[in-house]
Amino acid sequence: MLNKIEIQQPKTENLKEIGLLFETTIIDNFKKEDISDPFYIEVNKEIENQIIDLKSFLESNKEINSYLIACYNDRILGTIAYGEPNQLINNQIKTIKNKFIPEIKSVYILPNYQKKGIGSILLKNILLELNKQKIEEFYLDCGYKEAQYFWIKRLGKPNRILNDFWRKENHHMIWYNNVEEILNTLS
Repeated sequence: MLNKIEIQQPKTENLKEIGLLFETTIIDNFKKEDISDPFYIEVNKEIENQIIDLKSFLESNKEINSYLIACYNDRILGTIAYGEPNQLINNQIKTIKNKFIPEIKSVYILPNYQKKGIGSILLKNILLELNKQKIEEFYLDCGYKEAQYFWIKRLGKPNRILNDFWRKENHHMIWYNNVEEILNTLS
């Protein structure tokens, strides 16, 4: 299956399917993480934010951000993007002035397709795109424990751990890495 995964930029006609992917994956993440959200307030906020970012990408000139989707048999299985770092990263990490350092974000894989290498394929492709743009560094942050294991395996130890950020024993992690170094470990 992995050799048949197609990586491409999303189109406007993919919006509905990607929206369903966000909904499915985010609801699943909240359940796996045992995050109480009985009225789906936080879930809906997260889904809405992801859709807003995707729409912004589709409507933009795509100069300072990028979005990729992983497809198999015309079905979208996952997403990844890069763009402006979020407020949490900006507040926690001192960035170099006058230098754009993007955040890799919106990494979502449908639950039934997780742990099959799709996340690694998406990561490699977004890093290749950053490399083409002559962007040398990137940020990534993550609050989901299960996903944190994936990122530690690929990116090493996080540069910043915000202990008990979500609740006791549920930390938030931030990475700051070199594009080329990580690409070399993925090859």
